[in-house]
Amino acid sequence: MKEDLLDRIRIASPCQVSWESMTGSERARFCSQCELHVYDISRLNHKEAVALITNTQGRICGRIHRRADGTVLTRDCPVGLRAIRRRVARIAGSAFAAILTLVSIASGQKGSPDQTPNPTTSIPKLYQIERKQSDQDKSSVTGKIFDSSGSIVVGATVTLWKDGLAKTKLETVTNASGEFSFQNVPQGWYRLEAYQPGFAILAIEKLEVKNEDISIAATLGPPEPLTGVICVLPEPNLMSPQGTMILSGDLIRRLPH
Repeated sequence: MKEDLLDRIRIASPCQVSWESMTGSERARFCSQCELHVYDISRLNHKEAVALITNTQGRICGRIHRRADGTVLTRDCPVGLRAIRRRVARIAGSAFAAILTLVSIASGQKGSPDQTPNPTTSIPKLYQIERKQSDQDKSSVTGKIFDSSGSIVVGATVTLWKDGLAKTKLETVTNASGEFSFQNVPQGWYRLEAYQPGFAILAIEKLEVKNEDISIAATLGPPEPLTGVICVLPEPNLMSPQGTMILSGDLIRRLPH
């Protein structure tokens, strides 16, 4: 089965110019520094994106959103659309819950002007922590990592730092089920970090561990888009078993001059 062209594109030369500083539409903007148009692949459907990359002569700059499985997000991608719909539904649900909370607080505050609502109570956390008392002298810290669509994240690096001791750390990666585990963790205060390329780093500050088994369900932020010069990796069948690229005459003739 031939690999999708979009799954073989990479940002060869990342650009530090922010997308917001460029002028144009959501599909394409003009970068005044390199004087080139920059295309947001996620705003194009699959056919438009492939045609753009295939037919463009010379250098092309783009903005790509790559999911945890390595595939590139396009406007007509069902998985991407489901993720967007879920995020919108969650945001709408949170907003509705926040409105109900504020209405309830306002109703309960009649005649009690000293009570002030806490605006942070309606902000959803990116992680949930459950604690269970342990009979052992040392504790365990386990958990599961998800992405914003609710899918598990495999191979994410999870680090447990001893507070105040940068050199004292435990590190592991999530398994095929998106789970991680630290056993026999001494008591103390820790900082837990979870990271996967393409996602924002999740950090839990001041995590106290004291004779208990701690379970964490954490969600990594949405994939961070990369902007810059787009290149297309060679197809797998162009690579020899030894990892050497096979350059045919036709391929050489199709290389940009």
